[in-house]
Amino acid sequence: MTPIYKLLGPVKYLAYDRMRQERGAAVARAAFGLGPRTRKERVLKGPRFCPQRVPANQCPQVRWIYEEINRQGRPALPLLRRAGISEDALRSWRKPVSPRLADLEALANVLGFTFQPVPLRQDGDEP
Repeated sequence: MTPIYKLLGPVKYLAYDRMRQERGAAVARAAFGLGPRTRKERVLKGPRFCPQRVPANQCPQVRWIYEEINRQGRPALPLLRRAGISEDALRSWRKPVSPRLADLEALANVLGFTFQPVPLRQDGDEP
């Protein structure tokens, strides 16, 4: 592994060293375009977005939740944490397991939506 002072040169290395002392190694390495050195620094980047598979055999509300997560391009894990839902609950929704209305509503709120009852027309169709 090539030492940092050889990669940066003497002038940039002094600036890097100063920043490392003031703000920490992870911030300095990121500012100077150096990759993460430890697992802890890699974890600081945060979770990546992975598209969720939309379950075809589930109710329309659950399919909408999955499609909205994919449309917004946000990682599911932080959304679930903010909504107070376990990761296992979201996985179980892919199977024909009925989610609780409170869980659907909490996740919709985190996504920026709300569930509201809409009256049906007399013939039974939605407006």
